Amino acid sequence: MFIPADHHQLKEKVACILSKRPAFSNYYGVDLTDTQYIELPESLILKKNHETYSRIYFLSNNAVELMRVLKRLMPEDIINIPSKTAIDQSLEMILVTGGYKLCGIYERLYKNSNKSSGPFIQCYARPDELEAIYTLLYSHFNPYLDHLPSREELRRMIEHEQALVNRHEQSGDVTGVIIYTREQSRIYFNCWLDHTGWDNALFLLFNMFNYMGEHQIEKSYFWYDSMNKLNKKMYKILDYQPDGLKDYVFVKQ
Repeated sequence: MFIPADHHQLKEKVACILSKRPAFSNYYGVDLTDTQYIELPESLILKKNHETYSRIYFLSNNAVELMRVLKRLMPEDIINIPSKTAIDQSLEMILVTGGYKLCGIYERLYKNSNKSSGPFIQCYARPDELEAIYTLLYSHFNPYLDHLPSREELRRMIEHEQALVNRHEQSGDVTGVIIYTREQSRIYFNCWLDHTGWDNALFLLFNMFNYMGEHQIEKSYFWYDSMNKLNKKMYKILDYQPDGLKDYVFVKQ
């Protein structure tokens, strides 16, 4: 059904259909590594493979073509619709007719200033801690909803010092982690947790604020589950506010 292709070939196909201004699309410039595709007369459907699931991206000018493909997809094929407005009713009807249902809505928050409270403490994750961090993330978050990194992505993040960890004082085991990406003067937090409690989790976050202060980075972003009222209250206390972008997550019914 889906055809393997290298990312250079896929970029050309994406550019071609973007030039036709697709009416239905959830594509937003994602990394096309490990991605397969289906090409139809008026549609391009991409399947980016992860270890236990896939994310589906589509660009289409033909609702019937798109629905036919969606109906044939598997339960582990997840669809995300990022938008600053409500989902277009025509697109939602295509998804529902294709066998999908809305599973969750994530909201992006931002903060313009991050005051440091002291010096940044270098507690970067080590390469030998990859499996411990991977297990921690996948045992506490939902990979379908939370955009968790693959092992390879996590390996690269550790290699580029994009993961800070807390370690147990006696055993040295990883108890918490915060992973992030940096784009010029912005920090995007991918995942943040410490299973020993909020105090240790907040140490990681405020240590990141210290990092941002030392590197003169002012703006940071989080995604959170809009149904999680406790997290919403906590982010509000930390002075984070919505920037309007939401991620509508659809799964097979």
